[in-house]
Amino acid sequence: MTNTAPAIPADLPVRTHDAVLALDLGTTTGWALRTMDGRIVSGTHDFRPRRFEGGGMRYLRFTDWLVELAMLSHGIRRVVFEEVRRHVGTDAAHIYGGFMGALTSWCEEHEVPYQGHSGRYHQASYHRQGQGQRQQGCRHRSGQGAGVLPC
Repeated sequence: MTNTAPAIPADLPVRTHDAVLALDLGTTTGWALRTMDGRIVSGTHDFRPRRFEGGGMRYLRFTDWLVELAMLSHGIRRVVFEEVRRHVGTDAAHIYGGFMGALTSWCEEHEVPYQGHSGRYHQASYHRQGQGQRQQGCRHRSGQGAGVLPC
């Protein structure tokens, strides 16, 4: 899967007033947001289908959630996310693809640069914690230092 947005140069300085959103896409999406004043907030958001919802509602709720984050942060200036190249199952691959489509569409519509990063950080997390699930989402990588922010 390739994204069509221009690549974010590695030497692009991150100004303290730019809000940066880091995502770990999935049914339970991990997120971290560096706000315009430099604070980092993070958490997870559950996009499991609710009773009586159609299959596409999780993606509409995801898009609404992005709009809400953008409003609360007074504009997101950059989005980074983990690119997953291999999934455990078919359902996970389809769900990830749906979130990727919704995210890239939203970023293109709002002219927000976005970039995916390989899962090598996930491997480091696995070795640090001894498990595959990241407990902290993207929190520790959401805007410290300058340049491209891995997620």
